[in-house]
Amino acid sequence: MNIRQFREDFDRGSFKLTVINGVLHCDLAEVMRRVGLIPKPEHVRQVDEETAVAILERWLWKNAAYEGERMPREKAASYAREFVSNHLAKRDRADGALVYANVDEEPFNNDGTVTFRPCLEDSNMDGGLLIFHERGDYAACLWFADED
Repeated sequence: MNIRQFREDFDRGSFKLTVINGVLHCDLAEVMRRVGLIPKPEHVRQVDEETAVAILERWLWKNAAYEGERMPREKAASYAREFVSNHLAKRDRADGALVYANVDEEPFNNDGTVTFRPCLEDSNMDGGLLIFHERGDYAACLWFADED
């Protein structure tokens, strides 16, 4: 992902992108702390790749507080697919790469909005993805915060 282009395209809202490449040897709570989230593993759940892309697309496309468009949906979908695919592919998927998000069991409402769990930053609304390779040598996090 071209970060400079991404920053230009994502001009409404704040986000945090953190990548840890190296020996982590720690649990999910510690990885959350290291990427700048409140370390509460009970507030995230594992999601599959398709759901991860859909969640990330939603954060990129629309503001969580007021549903205002941040970027065209097609561009949001492209960034979402690229981020998830690239960071899962950093290691062999068989090594235990897991994707976490702070969403409910059924993350999408009938109107397409997302139901998020408690915040993991100091904001009114936040969410995103944390990709953590269980072998302990790689983590990537793209997290968004919105204020009401």
